[in-house]
Amino acid sequence: AKGDPVYITGFSTKPTIAKANAATIGTFPVVGLAQSAIGNSSDGVIVLSGVFTDINTSSYTAGDVLYVANGGGLTKTRPDSGGAAVGIVGHAATTGEVIVQAKGNGTWGALKNGMS
Repeated sequence: AKGDPVYITGFSTKPTIAKANAATIGTFPVVGLAQSAIGNSSDGVIVLSGVFTDINTSSYTAGDVLYVANGGGLTKTRPDSGGAAVGIVGHAATTGEVIVQAKGNGTWGALKNGMS
């Protein structure tokens, strides 16, 4: 679905992906968020880093750190499994935005600290 965190499952003629799930360690590391729904055996776009626009963030507040949820999708509650942050809510709205950085590095830490 649009906005789902995804991980790489293998390679055929290009990388293959699946939905990440905080309850399943084998679904990490997260590489990004699906820009739109991607069907089986279909091509799609993954937002690896940057600003993901036109996503429903109305249940969050600007500045909320987002994690992979148990069962997949996004949550502002860090899972018990200790999953890494995948984004920060930049604008909370039905057509909101998320600042994406799924890999968690020094730049991400600086960004997160600067927005808190």
